[in-house]
Amino acid sequence: MGKHLLLLLLNLSLLLGFLQALYCQKCAYVKPDGSCLGQRTACRAPDQGECLLKNSSSGNSVVFGFQDCRLMCHNVTIRRRVLLAVTSCCKDRDFCNAF
Repeated sequence: MGKHLLLLLLNLSLLLGFLQALYCQKCAYVKPDGSCLGQRTACRAPDQGECLLKNSSSGNSVVFGFQDCRLMCHNVTIRRRVLLAVTSCCKDRDFCNAF
């Protein structure tokens, strides 16, 4: 009886862990209009991972973007002359890295 209960609790904890998975949008190249060059898909972030959105712009115009799942992600803003590159990380909700 004790082994069956332990096995049931283990299965429930695995199920709850799966239900808490974070899903993100994935696109290797987001075009200036926000559409994906190729197919936009979904990825499951690794445990303790985050969704990543990288956006490069010049003035008010988007040049390109990138969406993915990452284990290690850091919010970074870099300005090189007229180009602004912003990397944003999020994990508050599924698909939080929408472009």
